[in-house]
Amino acid sequence: MTGQHKTSGRRMTSGRRKTDGMPEVGERANVLFHLEPVNRRTERLYKDAENSPLQAIDEYGTVVLQIGHATSVWGSRTLACIGRHRLDICLYDPSISVFQCFFEINRDTGVIMFNDISIRSTSRFIGSNATDFPPNLPRRVVILPRVNTQIQLGHEGVIQFKIVWNDSHPQGAIAAAQALPLPHGTTDNQEIGVCGGGITPRLTRPKSKSPSIWNANIKRTKIDDLGAGGFGMVSKGINLFTGEFMAVKQLKQRPRIVEFYGSSGHDTGSIKMFMGLRDGSLASFLKKYPGTSRIDLAQRVLRQMLEALACVASHNMIHHDVKPGNILYSMGSCLESTEFFLCDFGQAYKGGVDKECGGTRLFRPPEIFQRRPNTPKVDIWALFVTMLEILDEKDWRRRSRKCDASANSQFHPIELVEEFADDEETEAYTFRKMARIDPDKRYSAEGQTNLESS
Repeated sequence: MTGQHKTSGRRMTSGRRKTDGMPEVGERANVLFHLEPVNRRTERLYKDAENSPLQAIDEYGTVVLQIGHATSVWGSRTLACIGRHRLDICLYDPSISVFQCFFEINRDTGVIMFNDISIRSTSRFIGSNATDFPPNLPRRVVILPRVNTQIQLGHEGVIQFKIVWNDSHPQGAIAAAQALPLPHGTTDNQEIGVCGGGITPRLTRPKSKSPSIWNANIKRTKIDDLGAGGFGMVSKGINLFTGEFMAVKQLKQRPRIVEFYGSSGHDTGSIKMFMGLRDGSLASFLKKYPGTSRIDLAQRVLRQMLEALACVASHNMIHHDVKPGNILYSMGSCLESTEFFLCDFGQAYKGGVDKECGGTRLFRPPEIFQRRPNTPKVDIWALFVTMLEILDEKDWRRRSRKCDASANSQFHPIELVEEFADDEETEAYTFRKMARIDPDKRYSAEGQTNLESS
């Protein structure tokens, strides 16, 4: 083990280092990390002359392999590839594949990925900070200081090494990777042929698509704190399966609001959000259980959504997209035990601003179209329209879809909503004050727990 090296009396003098002709750790520029052998078998493999461009010697006389300063045979995006076929790191051991694995850098983010390409999937991380590879997806994971720092290779698992970073802080390691210069005359996607020693075929770096974060359990690590808000602490994280940055918000426990785990893709312009999983949405519930008592369902959804909106309003926040598709449910043994949760805060914003777009058109209140200052009463109007969706009285859904299809004209569905709110023959009439044109006269979420008007 490495600890045995440090205590076995193998400390080398500076004179011995110079005789070996190897640079010392710290002498080369642009080194991100080095691979320190964990056992003597691995160290013997390191000493092969073909690894000399990466070899260095540490303060204990151990031969290590430095990564970052040399151009890989697989192009500028690859830091180093490992195997038995005259690669950047040649480990002539029968227990590993010809092409075993490689380290890859995302030059947009500076995040470094480890890719296992062995035939029998014989690369894995071990130790207390190890991450398993995602199931049914490309075998690749992020490496960082304090995350995935010890690797085991081969079907026997006897080749082991530690990743020792020059900068022990994740942000520093990422910044150093971003600062690496592109090799002269190469591009970020260039593939480099390998010639010499009788090997003439072009060696092409494997193409691997980023795994879908929706098809795997999200594993992430925090790298920095971004701040705190009324709903909880926000930190910057990295998805360990994709290398994407994530904004992770640790929400305080809130009533009737689905768990929000984080978002990613902020560096790509395609933001994805991660929320707690439930049995489905209210929209799917209405299709799946058409025989449910509409008035009972409306009462239960209204009561639970008012709890959620009261919480949102207490922080002067506006959800801005309340609708059946953004209300999830957890099925109980009967309707009385089924629970509903508000989700998708992707369009949420602070009250007091003028917002003329966003949200779903059918559910927008008059003040949105009139560009008046918005308040949490925006969500109350949308919840009223949600009640109309549940009750579906007097052919509401068909008429509203026809109405909403006029989005390219000056006609708005507000008149139809008013018609239903003022119709004394409908159940919706009992909570018509949720749909007052003047938001000051509209219901607020606080203190309203049933369908009865005040």
